[in-house]
Amino acid sequence: MGFAAFQRSYEKYTGGDPSRMQVSDEKLDEEQVPLHKRDYCAHLYIPLRRCLREHYLLPWSCEEEKEAYNRCQRKERRRRERLYKKMKEEGAKRLAENEGEE
Repeated sequence: MGFAAFQRSYEKYTGGDPSRMQVSDEKLDEEQVPLHKRDYCAHLYIPLRRCLREHYLLPWSCEEEKEAYNRCQRKERRRRERLYKKMKEEGAKRLAENEGEE
């Protein structure tokens, strides 16, 4: 499956409104964002990381940035769970239809 086919299938499940990266790959490279943090919340990870560097990783600093990043992560996780559930239901529906044809 090529990327275009994957994107069409993904947009079908998400209702035509896929999440979009708000940060370019160049900006992610420039800010040295680790690969495992390059998700749809990376635009909030950059200011959080910058704040933590400026405040020497003090645990009570950067509370607003932490909360914004964590809120985005929770929202993205819920979106992925809904997408998975929708895909699973459609797969079960197709399986039932195929079994009914035999």
